[in-house]
Amino acid sequence: MKGPGANKGKALWASGFQVTAVTAAMLAASVLTSTTLPSPSSSFGTAGLPDSTPKAVQLLGSSLYTLTGAANIYLLLRDERLAPSMVYTNAVMCWSAFLFGFIQVYTDNPPRKWLLQFDEWYTMPNFAWGVEWGFQLLEATGTADVVGPIELGNTPSGFRALAILALSIASYGLKLLLPPPATPTSSGGSGDNFHVDGFVLALLPQVVAAIAMCIYCVRRYGNSSARKYLAAFLLACVAFLVLHAVDDMLPRTIISMPWYHPLKHLCIKISDCTQIHFSIRFFVAMFWEKGAEKKTA
Repeated sequence: MKGPGANKGKALWASGFQVTAVTAAMLAASVLTSTTLPSPSSSFGTAGLPDSTPKAVQLLGSSLYTLTGAANIYLLLRDERLAPSMVYTNAVMCWSAFLFGFIQVYTDNPPRKWLLQFDEWYTMPNFAWGVEWGFQLLEATGTADVVGPIELGNTPSGFRALAILALSIASYGLKLLLPPPATPTSSGGSGDNFHVDGFVLALLPQVVAAIAMCIYCVRRYGNSSARKYLAAFLLACVAFLVLHAVDDMLPRTIISMPWYHPLKHLCIKISDCTQIHFSIRFFVAMFWEKGAEKKTA
């Protein structure tokens, strides 16, 4: 007999299929535009990483994403307060993290130079999804199945979600138009040498939009759990952005230390997985609130 659990499973797999399709297309574009390096010891590193980052550190950092995604998929399936459509919406970020961990093991290891650096590129639609996530929480559609089955053809996505994600994915072109300096400045990046590349210019508005949407949503469906998760997400988000720009803030004497790049690499991965986890829990808590309001209406 099919019940709510089966409907949740269908919603989960439908979400996973769509995320996998987009992810596969982005990975294919990255691979097709990459070039083979003469040897693994090239100064380019593997996927834009310095050679001083050990493979074990890279593998550990990548595995954190898959573990984060898998843990949250498990939590969604066991959550009795979520309707199938809510599972569908909240599972997008779970699948994204789950797949990204496996893919990064590949992109961090072959001796190739990447024009479209997958880990940076994939970050952008994840932040853009935060905006669409909020729209799906706020809109009236997709709430009628708080109790009962879901019709996967009527899941809350459509042209708006496609437009938001397409613009986000395309915005990575700013990095190609405004690339970072070929080599770091001798003074680190302070003063007149400070440089913001196209990646930051493309990413920052999407981060701001996602944060603004989170604040708006928490005012509508906020509870103590949501506010706690939002605070944790914002702290991790700030850490993630600072770590991407920290090379321009530090002297070369520190950047050239053998421990610097491995430590920075792990810190970026930890902060990123932390913000992914708490962004999922933040929205789940608000969907709990929405479901409770619908039941008592």
